[in-house]
Amino acid sequence: MAVIQETVIYADPKKHGVTTMLNAPVIAIKIGQRGYYPITGEFNADELNSPDVTQQIIESAVAGSMFGWDCPAAALALKYASGE
Repeated sequence: MAVIQETVIYADPKKHGVTTMLNAPVIAIKIGQRGYYPITGEFNADELNSPDVTQQIIESAVAGSMFGWDCPAAALALKYASGE
């Protein structure tokens, strides 16, 4: 499944069990890339995400960034990124 465009999902690391070295309040996950990027600022993950990003998509993106995008748990985030 090809990612049509670079899609970024934002997550609250404390909600999703992710530890960041910088204790960032938000992490950015690029669909299809391993790892995440700590984000600091005034906004929270819900404010940064598109309105159609659900908690299930966020969980799927966290799984893909941590365990690889070929794991079954990442399928929903990949589907979202491809526009399906």
